Amino acid sequence: MSGTADTTSTTDGTSTGDPAGTSTTTTDPGTTTGTGEHELGDAGKRALVAERERAAAAERAAAELQRKLDALTEATASEAEKAVIKARKEGEQAATAKFVTKLAESAVRSAATGKFRDVTDAVDHLRGRLSEFVTADGDIDDKAVTAALDKLLKDKPHWAATGSNPGRLPASDAGDRNRSQGKYGPINDLLRQ
Repeated sequence: MSGTADTTSTTDGTSTGDPAGTSTTTTDPGTTTGTGEHELGDAGKRALVAERERAAAAERAAAELQRKLDALTEATASEAEKAVIKARKEGEQAATAKFVTKLAESAVRSAATGKFRDVTDAVDHLRGRLSEFVTADGDIDDKAVTAALDKLLKDKPHWAATGSNPGRLPASDAGDRNRSQGKYGPINDLLRQ
C-alpha cells in the first residue's frame, strides 16, 4: 500500500477520499474522455498548446542553467579536471555527431524507399549533406529531406523506382540449375559414377 488515499473527482472540482482504493472520475455529460487531441474542445487544445510551450520553456531554462553550472565548474577546476572536462566534451560531441549522422541517414533511407530503385544511391549521394537535414534541436527536417530527394530524382530520373517492385533491384537469376550441362549432363551425375 502506498499510504496515500485515492480520490474521486467531482464535477465541481472537489475531491473526496476513497477508502476502498479504487478511483473514479466523473465528468460533465457533454464532454468526451478520450486522450486524443481531436477529441478536445477549443479550450482543451489551447491548454495543451500552453502546456507544451511551458514545457519547452522549462527545458530551455534547464539547459541554460546547466551551461552556467558547467561554466562555473570549469572556472573552479584544476588543470587536470579541466583536461578531463575538455576530453568529456569532445567525446560527447563526437558521439552526438555520429548519432546525428546515423539518424539523418536513416531518415533519408526511409524517405527514399519506394521512390528510388536503389535506396543506397540516394543515401550515398546525400551523405555529405546529412547535417542539412537536422534542426538545431536535433530533430530531422522531413521537408528538407523530401525536397533533397525530389531534386535528386529530377537530376537523376533513371534512379527512380519503376514497375511493380519499387525500391528494389530486379532479381538476378542465373538460370535453371537443374538443366543438363553439356553432353555429359549435370556434374553431380559425373561425380557419382
